Amino acid sequence: METTISPELIEELKRRIFEDLELEGISEKEKNDILQRMGRIIFEMALIRILDEMDDETAKEFEEFLEKNQNPEEILKFLREKVPNLEDILAEEARKFKEETFDVLKKV
Repeated sequence: METTISPELIEELKRRIFEDLELEGISEKEKNDILQRMGRIIFEMALIRILDEMDDETAKEFEEFLEKNQNPEEILKFLREKVPNLEDILAEEARKFKEETFDVLKKV
């Protein structure tokens, strides 16, 4: 079963993240910069998991695809076609990232 994340849910998650991090007062540019960095980290975490779970044939196909294509939208399109539970993996990795981040911040 594929989970689709609505734009409204994404906005609510963003709001909660900045609220939980006590960063509501920063500029939109700073928020966007932080979100881009977090998004890259989450995507990299998900990609590691996806590669670990890929069969050899699909992994080789993905490697060949990456040699010819570095466009993030095309990479995501490829992964959506080859990884049926991609959205679930991304959501799980985002949740883990948030939990780990908050655990670290509690210790500071």
